[in-house]
Amino acid sequence: MTWTPPSLNTDGSTLSDAASYVVLYGLNVGSLTLSVPVPGGTSTSVTIPKLLAGTYYFSVVTLNSTGVQSSPSNPVSVTVP
Repeated sequence: MTWTPPSLNTDGSTLSDAASYVVLYGLNVGSLTLSVPVPGGTSTSVTIPKLLAGTYYFSVVTLNSTGVQSSPSNPVSVTVP
């Protein structure tokens, strides 16, 4: 999975201190209960191994240098055959 790093905080100010990301995912768009941490604020991709067949939904949140989490991105779906 890849994403474009956000450029703004939720209050509209410029994001300048992204420390890491968390990819949230699951089989139900309303319940993204699984997560993968992505250390460092410069990575924009992660591989999630061993997904079983099905349609998965993914969203990304940003954590800043003080641990404050952004709102999740809009979910995207991927179907694994």
